[in-house]
Amino acid sequence: MRDDLLGAWLVSRYGDVRAALARPALHAVPPGRTLAHLEGATHRAHRDLVDPGLRGRAVAALAAGASRTAHVLAHRLAARREADLVAEFCQWLPTAAVVAALGLPYEDTARVQQWCRDGLTHLGGHHHELDARLRPHLARRRARPGDDLLSVLCTAEVAGRPLSDEAVTGLVGSLLGGGGETTALALASFLANLLDHPDQLELVRARPGLVPAAWAESLRRDPPAPVVLRRAVRPVVVAGTSLPAGAVVACLVGAAGRDPARFPDPDRYDVLRGGPGHLAFGAGRHSCLGAELAGRVAAYGLHALLDALPGLRWAPGFRPAPQGLLTRGPRVLLVRPR
Repeated sequence: MRDDLLGAWLVSRYGDVRAALARPALHAVPPGRTLAHLEGATHRAHRDLVDPGLRGRAVAALAAGASRTAHVLAHRLAARREADLVAEFCQWLPTAAVVAALGLPYEDTARVQQWCRDGLTHLGGHHHELDARLRPHLARRRARPGDDLLSVLCTAEVAGRPLSDEAVTGLVGSLLGGGGETTALALASFLANLLDHPDQLELVRARPGLVPAAWAESLRRDPPAPVVLRRAVRPVVVAGTSLPAGAVVACLVGAAGRDPARFPDPDRYDVLRGGPGHLAFGAGRHSCLGAELAGRVAAYGLHALLDALPGLRWAPGFRPAPQGLLTRGPRVLLVRPR
């Protein structure tokens, strides 16, 4: 259906949203320079460069950094009478993990968070400060590459030519924006779902192998980006409707995750739910390359909190309230650590 206020065609059923996200004729908006904006052979070449870096030695660096950071943050909360998990945990952990994977100084974590508040997202956003900050790091990595993900990007070649500084910065921006915004919101919703359902939390505590399923179920029920916009670059049929070139399609990922034709009792949070997967990190050629890293960060974070704060529960009278449209999640999580 057409929504005049949003200026877009809305697609909400699971099958239709999944198909639209993978449709070659629908491109990311607004225009940018991240992987989400690249198409065709250029997109495949850049993705083939980044993907091994996110699965190789850089993952080991991220794992070690994320685990250490999670335990430090959790133990800082242990002596507190009351704490906000969003401000003191969720907003720090994912950003610090991506910063570590890229091999950037830990001190840049706070700077990246500010960039995210100013508009840096997984689709890019404001890049002027990021460009200036990265320039000396790019020069050093090109001259003396290491094992980090930034070195992987700086030494990679497409068609026999190295990636330009602009291309590398665009890829780094999408990784930092995704970690600083999307993963932080997803982690906040994940913790909120478990604290809202103490029986599910106890099940995960007793069976740590269920953590990936609990994370996936939270992404299905409360995705951090419930509305994903695409623009038709040529005439295309979406969900049985013919749309002209230039038409904007709003893929309602949040609605797709609660499609009762696909997920029985869709509003219920159930870590034992089986069946088809969520669409929180996209589908098709533009499925998020950082999905595995985000899952690892969430697992490290939950394990650290459960280890350091065995009595973790909501502060008296508090209830989480998700906020936002294009990005969504609780902005405050008041808890009693002990």
